[in-house]
Amino acid sequence: MRRRRGFGDRSIDIQPSRTADILTILNAGWYRILARPEVSPAACEVELTGHLRVGMIAAVNARVVRCHKRISIQAGTETFFGTDVVPSGLTDISIHLRDIRERTLDHGPHALIECKRIAGGDAPLCRLYVVEGLDRFTSGKYAGRQTVAFMAGYVLSGSVGAAADGINRYLLRQGRDAEHLRSCTVVAAAWARSSRHPRLPPAMPIDLHHAFLTFQTVP
Repeated sequence: MRRRRGFGDRSIDIQPSRTADILTILNAGWYRILARPEVSPAACEVELTGHLRVGMIAAVNARVVRCHKRISIQAGTETFFGTDVVPSGLTDISIHLRDIRERTLDHGPHALIECKRIAGGDAPLCRLYVVEGLDRFTSGKYAGRQTVAFMAGYVLSGSVGAAADGINRYLLRQGRDAEHLRSCTVVAAAWARSSRHPRLPPAMPIDLHHAFLTFQTVP
């Protein structure tokens, strides 16, 4: 991994309470759109993510968290390393936090969500969750200045536990057992997991918080 100009500069840190708010909005948004017939395991990833974003906006407007006026849910956005003018990637869902913008004059996005399909018994999907999801954050392609980021896993079959275990098996095979997904550090929920991943200096390690979204209509 090549160190890039601006990677790690002016880190954006989201406090645990705000991290918990984002996870709450993410999960609440999912259950607001889950009854739609087009939201099913057969749907493509892009379509599911579009519905999820709409549901998250509805959850914010329904005031599921106290700081709803300070959170804005946006579509995926291009990401940049520092002052680079060429984007390094395109994320799925971006979150803008008004208090961070006012404090730092950084117009964001201040938090990013990458969405992937997952199933515990499907080794290729578990690999893609890591290689085309998680590793985009650890490499700095996404969230180069953030120390906290998020992933949403659409659980096509099986349980949340099986999905997390499948991802951990892939990480173990790669010698990355220290990066395993474990119990969430900010919300006590069966659908949530947390993990910490090293990045090249001068960037700080990144904490990823994972929301595993099933297709069962009861949360």
